[in-house]
Formats: sequence, structure tokens, C-alpha cells
Amino acid sequence: YKGIKKHHLVSIIISGISFGLLLNFRSDLHLMPICLILIALWYSFSFTIFKRMFVWCCCIYLCLIPWALFTKKICDHYLITSTNGGHAAMAGLGNYPHNKWGINYTNNDSSPFIHKFVDNAFGPGASTWDYKGDQVLKKEFLNLIKSDPWEYFKKCLYTFSLVITEGVYNGEFIEKEKRSSIKLRKSAILSYF
Repeated sequence: YKGIKKHHLVSIIISGISFGLLLNFRSDLHLMPICLILIALWYSFSFTIFKRMFVWCCCIYLCLIPWALFTKKICDHYLITSTNGGHAAMAGLGNYPHNKWGINYTNNDSSPFIHKFVDNAFGPGASTWDYKGDQVLKKEFLNLIKSDPWEYFKKCLYTFSLVITEGVYNGEFIEKEKRSSIKLRKSAILSYF
């Protein structure tokens, strides 16, 4: 903020590099800097602020170049994100119990429902985590949502209600009593949908 409002180029560069390094750990947020720039410019547009935000954004995305070069070497595509988005999106549909799609929540690569799309495209044993599998699963994810947007909306409401009642992450160290109370709350919430 200090670098944007006042002319502290060093602060802008340090902030951009810090954000870029963080994006190397959580690349799914790669569009966030652009959104922040648009919000900042909408709030207070000036050419000076635009130039400073542009420098900030360039520093961020320059930090992602090593990852893009690495992914080019590994999967023959320049990527600034990970290749597990499709698998995570499909598994996320399974967060909604008794969903119409028949997806059971799984956090590993052995979900038969998720794997069948990649197996059909590339043969048995293909990975859902590589670039090609990711592309297939992202496409199927969108097809499933288009096939029943109401089911997806209910899944989003269910997930939002869990965030409100339980928080974002419970961890693996929940006591047994707490797990049973969470199951009761989940079943109560599920009864609304």
C-alpha cells in the first residue's frame, strides 16, 4: 500500500516478489493480482497508480517464470498453475453427500468415477494428476455442472453452510466426540437440501 500511494518503487518490487513467491506455493490464485489491480483502479484511477500496479504485477508474474519453464520440460506446456485442478474439482463435487453424479469424496487417485474419464481417454492406469488428465477432468467437470446446474448450486450451498458452521479445515486431529457432533450437524444441514 505504501508503495502504491507514495512513490516507493522498492516497496512495490518487494511486495510483488513476495506475492510472486507465495503464488509458487498456491498457484490456483494466479488471477488474484489482476483482480486486486482492477479493484484498486476502480476505487481510485490514475495513470500513476496504474504504472505502479503494473510494475507490481510484472514482479509477481516474473516469479512464476521458473515454474512455467519447469512445466514445459515436464509436460511440454508452459503452465503457471498446478495440474491437479481437474481432479480437485471433480473430487469437490463429491463433497456433497448423495449427489446426483454419484461421486464419493476421495482425496486420492483411486476414485473409480473420476478415473473412468481419464481411462476412457488414455487407457487404463492413466494419471488424473498430469496435464492431459487434468484437461479431460476439467472438461468433464464443466459438463457435469452444465448437465444439472441446480445440483451444483445445492452443492455450493451445502459447502457454504459447512464453512459457516465448521470453518474451512478441521484437520486430522479431531477428537472422536467432536467427529460425531460434526456428523450430526452435517446430517441436519443435509436435510435442508
